[in-house]
Amino acid sequence: MDTSHPRDEQVVIDALGVIESLTVSLESYSALVADGSVIKKTLLISDEALAARCPNHPKLHDGAKMNAADTILDVAGQNPMEPFSPEVLARIHGVLYDCSGAVRHSLARALFYAGDESSMEPLQRLIEQETRADLIDTSKMVYRYARAALGRCETRGNYYFPQGMPRILVISDEIDLVCDLLDVTDKYGAHLYQSHSAIDLIALGDVVAQIVDRNLCDSDDWAAYCEFLDELNEPQAMPLILIDGDIPVPKKMGINQPCKSIYYISKYFPQVICGQVDTLLASEKRGQ
Repeated sequence: MDTSHPRDEQVVIDALGVIESLTVSLESYSALVADGSVIKKTLLISDEALAARCPNHPKLHDGAKMNAADTILDVAGQNPMEPFSPEVLARIHGVLYDCSGAVRHSLARALFYAGDESSMEPLQRLIEQETRADLIDTSKMVYRYARAALGRCETRGNYYFPQGMPRILVISDEIDLVCDLLDVTDKYGAHLYQSHSAIDLIALGDVVAQIVDRNLCDSDDWAAYCEFLDELNEPQAMPLILIDGDIPVPKKMGINQPCKSIYYISKYFPQVICGQVDTLLASEKRGQ
């Protein structure tokens, strides 16, 4: 249940050097287009044609920056439960608002895996940027990924739960699943809590559902949760959705919980997971 792998942050530092030497913010690029200093790059304009018309155009460097951002994302995903060092995160935050949507896309996803509480303000600014009508080339996908990353980074610092909202707990490194779950919780005015530890399954209290990839849980923390269930006077009936694909008989799992409240749904079927969460939230709303 331990997916930690050592990271080579020097690879990330080298990639950041590439982006930093070429980056132009989306806000600056939008201003250059607005005042006629450069033309807007479209899919119909090749890089060769763009270079001939505007040799210093910021979008001519998108390919190099995209490759570097993808490298950062790849390294971040090697250990999805461990943040980058503060120095590396500060440099990522500095290039997070690049004019290339693909760069912002990869860096937001990297912060989902490797950001921490210091990433919250930069991600909130990115979310706001992607909704600004005065900027060109904003991205709904970047907006979605930045929201998922923000929620994950929030829970790596001092965290205060919003009151008066039903809660869903999720332990997952599947950012697309988290984005889809946010759509469901938004629909019902619920709160999605992105946990990093199975201990939260004990400490969080009443939630509408717990969605857990046990491969991301420390084995001792998971054992503590199972022991907690064993010591209850009555079996806990809180819905538990296990998404890691391992489907043992509940008794062999050591989970003292009614079978009807345990769901086995692969993380590769996010629509099914979200459908089950939708059903549970709808039932919760009817029961209020």
